[in-house]
Amino acid sequence: GGDRFESFATQVTVACEAGSSGFLVGRSLWAEAARLSGTERTDNIDAVVRPRFEELAAIASGLGTPWTDRVVPPAPPVYSAY
Repeated sequence: GGDRFESFATQVTVACEAGSSGFLVGRSLWAEAARLSGTERTDNIDAVVRPRFEELAAIASGLGTPWTDRVVPPAPPVYSAY
């Protein structure tokens, strides 16, 4: 819901420790960049957004549960010869 990034990173950590596989993020990551334009936006994405995303990805990779651990693929269909 648009929390400060630090708060959101804590929420992602708690969720991943509890079994989450990842995160969805919006304003907590992009808020400042959305208000900028041109090179200011590009610079902000490089200096702020990218490191934030990398931090969140590291949390999810290190603490999260792979979704493949919970999803059992369906058995292949069985075809009979006619």
